[in-house]
Amino acid sequence: MANYGVTPQGFARKRLPEILSDIEADGKLVFGEGVIQTAQSPLGQWNGLAADVASRLWEVAESVYQSYDPDQAEGVRLEHLARLRLLERGDGELDEA
Repeated sequence: MANYGVTPQGFARKRLPEILSDIEADGKLVFGEGVIQTAQSPLGQWNGLAADVASRLWEVAESVYQSYDPDQAEGVRLEHLARLRLLERGDGELDEA
């Protein structure tokens, strides 16, 4: 089983195909092996919608994780991280610098 979320190597986001595969596997557990989950079936369409929503949540989680990394943070989040380290911007310093 692959590790997702925060790992020692950084954040590992679960991708849409993996999410859909997990949802379909759960569908087989709940409804049995014979359940029809093709892309054209109602359950398959519902699975696709749920996988899309879950994929977007993974993207948000990755973005939040990266916003706490000083090397990747920008704007307001970078200001907050600097304050935690008791640092302040010099006069006239902008994000571009």
